Amino acid sequence: MKKIIAMLIVLVGFLAACTNQITTENSTGSAVLDRIYAKKKIVIGTTADYPPFEWHYINDGKDSVVGIDIDIANAIGEALGVEVEIREMEFNFLIAAMKSGKVDLVLAGITPTEERSKEVAFTNIYYDSHMVAVVKKTDAGKFTSLDSFNGANVGAQKGTSQEGIVKDTLTGATLTSQPKNPTLILALQQGKLDAVIMDNIAADEFVKANSDLTVASVEIPSEDA
Repeated sequence: MKKIIAMLIVLVGFLAACTNQITTENSTGSAVLDRIYAKKKIVIGTTADYPPFEWHYINDGKDSVVGIDIDIANAIGEALGVEVEIREMEFNFLIAAMKSGKVDLVLAGITPTEERSKEVAFTNIYYDSHMVAVVKKTDAGKFTSLDSFNGANVGAQKGTSQEGIVKDTLTGATLTSQPKNPTLILALQQGKLDAVIMDNIAADEFVKANSDLTVASVEIPSEDA
């Protein structure tokens, strides 16, 4: 609980105080907060394909977006005394949506990078993870080193730091980018990809849900946060 509370303090302070990094020609951070209070609603952008942080859950025929980030979003709304609207879009559109004012805040497990930090402000990091390769169980023995990816077709979600990892580290592999992680996982299962790069937390969830998949025993270097 202490970690969640600390996160909320940072996020609420972030909305009120970030006047440079989230600046457009017509909007500053303080204006964003004013807008939230004026409409009595905070619009939060996400990509719901990233369990356990955000994903689609169907219960009694009703599809809803749930997860850790969604719980945080609802707690932010409660702290501010406003309604919460979750607006889903492809990952590579999230930052542009925030800069244009289509969303007020993004919660989508985004890794802070130097390039991204030139456009938007990040909160303190609220979880640590490392990158892994998800492969078919039958192929697990093939991928034991970075060199073993030479000639392989490797997937990564479009617009993520994983794309950069494939390009910069797995230089002998062919990169395939897709907007959604489930699309990449399906392509892996169909034999169209040999591996998918993602962080260990999301990878564990996909492996739990798909008995034919596993995490390869190879260390994938991560981009510096």
